Amino acid sequence: CSSAYLLLPHDARQHLLLPPDSLYQRLGARPLPNEAPLAYFKRCAHLQGTTPSVAADYYLCGLLLDRQLDQFAAEVTRYYPQSVRQSRLPRYYAQALVWYARVRTHPTVIYRDAAIEANLRDYLDLSRTLSPGPQRVNLLRRSYGETYWWWYEYGSSGTAQQL
Repeated sequence: CSSAYLLLPHDARQHLLLPPDSLYQRLGARPLPNEAPLAYFKRCAHLQGTTPSVAADYYLCGLLLDRQLDQFAAEVTRYYPQSVRQSRLPRYYAQALVWYARVRTHPTVIYRDAAIEANLRDYLDLSRTLSPGPQRVNLLRRSYGETYWWWYEYGSSGTAQQL
């Protein structure tokens, strides 16, 4: 699971500027033994309530990294209800919700942002003109590598994910 990348490694081979304890302090709790990263982030976010917080953002980012769009859509409205209603979310959250509305038959959250929707249409149009394979991935990355939809389709593995 990609959300594990959000945790600081704690081993003798890697020397970090900040110890893992500094992250645990910011999130408000230490991971429990054998607790999955996403479960840990969720627990920390819920401990801090429903206001936006570092823990809530770690949890939301973990959901995006693990491609759990349905859960993300439900949770982002919990922590950012006003921002969702006013279409004023941080960039990647907004991109994820626009992508979510595109790939789900019955989305529970509809987020409107004309610029993001136009960018997604351009991405999809370009994608349709390219043959599958490494050239497609690289050409799309050149223009859209900083978007959530590129990560969702090609992120960590370098090959398209199934929807």
